Amino acid sequence: MPIVGSAFAYKMFNADCEVRALSCGATHLHVLFASADSDAMQTLGKAKQYASLKLEDHPGRLWAGGGKIIRIRTAEHAQRVFTYICSHAEKESAWIWRRDYDAPPLRRK
Repeated sequence: MPIVGSAFAYKMFNADCEVRALSCGATHLHVLFASADSDAMQTLGKAKQYASLKLEDHPGRLWAGGGKIIRIRTAEHAQRVFTYICSHAEKESAWIWRRDYDAPPLRRK
């Protein structure tokens, strides 16, 4: 799902979120990010909407309602979440984006 994943990451970058890692598989997406926005769910919702509209073939409902935000409290917790997200490449052949490895996502208008 590189189209959905890269579009999602692009929208998060444009919302001034510091995306550290993202995995986008066939059934779900995980993202580790920092945001100054007080309503992270609204930011995520806009990114989900943007990403789904980038698909040429709209299969119907792409995202489940809601989602879950887990606040990161320590550096150790952040590292565990980062590792968990990146492990989805092997576990389910998810598309992965990592801040420490990949260039920022770009979109043509």
